[in-house]
Amino acid sequence: MNIDGWIPRELILGAEALSKVPEEFVLQHPTNGNPPTLFLALRDLISKLNKEKFAATEARDISVFLDRAFVHLEAWFKWFNTTQAGKEMGSYYWHGRDTATTREINPKVQLTWKIVETGSNYPRREFVREVLEKPVLQLVPHLGYVSLFPFILRLIPPDSWILESQLHLISNKSILWTDFGLRSLSKTSSMYMKRNTEHDPPYWRGPIWIPLNILNSDVYNY
Repeated sequence: MNIDGWIPRELILGAEALSKVPEEFVLQHPTNGNPPTLFLALRDLISKLNKEKFAATEARDISVFLDRAFVHLEAWFKWFNTTQAGKEMGSYYWHGRDTATTREINPKVQLTWKIVETGSNYPRREFVREVLEKPVLQLVPHLGYVSLFPFILRLIPPDSWILESQLHLISNKSILWTDFGLRSLSKTSSMYMKRNTEHDPPYWRGPIWIPLNILNSDVYNY
């Protein structure tokens, strides 16, 4: 974090990681930032603290961490509100790497996301997006993280046959399961490990992403 509260959107640690990042993405700009999803993890920690879900030693360590981190989190929050504000009231503007295009999607898209009050203790986040053509509802013909969101979001009743199907996707080594975590895309997909473009590696077409694996594993005890 710099003095203004900015946190780089990508941290490239070590030569191996650097070798896998396209040269044009290595330089980080202090005007760009990813949506602050870390606050979702912090919200979960605080919720579990209030519900006494941790052992006494764990709760004490977490409380100490939160006390020490508060000044940095406050600076980060202020940086978002002063540099990433969107055109709509209460919205934030996700500044992409290419400001000349409106046709690219994550991670180069210019996307607006906003806080929506729901009457509950926590706000809901919505993405506001402009499209060239009206979206058509259709099934995604590929198995991957996107297939697991009903499970991750705990939308499936315990006695539903869909739960068994989701667990099969997770545990099948020919689909998503590996000894190091779940693949982002099934080995059976025609897009598996295919590059997005000539200069854009297949980030979400097979590689393992820790955040999604943590979200997934958190549901096992639900």
